[in-house]
Amino acid sequence: NYWLAGNHWLKSEPLYDNSGRGFIYLPPSAILYIPLAILPFPFSEIIWRILSLGIFSYGLFHFSTLVTENNATKKITISLCFLLMTLITIPLAFSSARNGQMQLFMTGILMLAIAHLSKGNWLKVTILLLFAFALKPTAIVLLLLVAGLFAKTRWRLFIGMIFLVFMGFLTQSPHYVISQY
Repeated sequence: NYWLAGNHWLKSEPLYDNSGRGFIYLPPSAILYIPLAILPFPFSEIIWRILSLGIFSYGLFHFSTLVTENNATKKITISLCFLLMTLITIPLAFSSARNGQMQLFMTGILMLAIAHLSKGNWLKVTILLLFAFALKPTAIVLLLLVAGLFAKTRWRLFIGMIFLVFMGFLTQSPHYVISQY
């Protein structure tokens, strides 16, 4: 669906078929998928799955560092924690990886955002949360939670949301962008 939406965006074709099926996400997700949409479908699918697993693993590794940093006894190393978390998540992530679903990629991004949140890297948190939201609107839950709890992120997230809305105008004609929104 994302591959088709990216191609539809490039050709100024409708993203939605009004059936409630197929591509049901925001226009920025189609725009962000364009680098993969310009590839032939089989290559796009392979690269997408590699990217998804890579981002998920990278996010899981950074998320596991939170456990070891706050471990008072220091008996759990980052390697052991990452191994245990990987073994737990493989069965849970298998279906998403096999089907090429966005959840795996988005979850990796959200874990990275949480890791950066713990360090107070407000700009990185903002970019990651907005990226996750642009790809799949369900990320709004963590985005709003962070905005509600961490005042330093609010103005950044507000500006970023405005950018996401207007991002389409940088890549297509205003008439097409408005019709898709």
